Amino acid sequence: MASLGSPSLRRSGHFHVPDVLKRIHHPCGMHGLQQQARFEADESSCRPILRDHPAARTTEEAIAHLYSLQVQSLGGAALRPTMLTTFMKMSSNNHLELLLDRAYFAAMLPALLDAQDSIHIAMLTFDDSPLGQAVADLLIHKKLQTPKLCIRVIYDGYGSSVLRPFGGRASHFERLRAAGIELCCNNVFQCGLEHRKLVLIDGRLAFVGGVGIGKEYY
Repeated sequence: MASLGSPSLRRSGHFHVPDVLKRIHHPCGMHGLQQQARFEADESSCRPILRDHPAARTTEEAIAHLYSLQVQSLGGAALRPTMLTTFMKMSSNNHLELLLDRAYFAAMLPALLDAQDSIHIAMLTFDDSPLGQAVADLLIHKKLQTPKLCIRVIYDGYGSSVLRPFGGRASHFERLRAAGIELCCNNVFQCGLEHRKLVLIDGRLAFVGGVGIGKEYY
């Protein structure tokens, strides 16, 4: 991954990444986390966001596939590694890089700015801290810059504090929705915890692991 110091990442359009990182530390960027917020998500608006890939198997098909492999194995057939995936086909020649602590954001934020086709985010924590607000600003900038860019965000209402009593405010989500970005608030009391921390860019570059978009991660 390139660093924030590289010329290609210092400025993209009119959005300056280092300025975002500086604002995260600025005390005036803090929002009142003690204010109670109520944010109710329309379940019907959540369903179109999580669309299965046409080549993906359903749960029933995945189970049948595993049983088929077991029968083939018991019959003495040699199983290829590409046959052992449950839901999707396996890809190869991928590259994995370990990003620790702030190195994650130093790589992820410029990658968001470089998105060409789509941005998909699934997050346990996407709070209204300076970091969360900065990421929201970045996504809004991308949507305004490229209206056809598909940006979808599913976040956990409890992990992101908006469903907690006296939790954080939801102003950044309201701003994202107003900019035309698809949002889905996962209701922990109905669907369980949305525990993923995933950022997928253009269906090719993924940031996964244990890092959320919140002040405690930066």
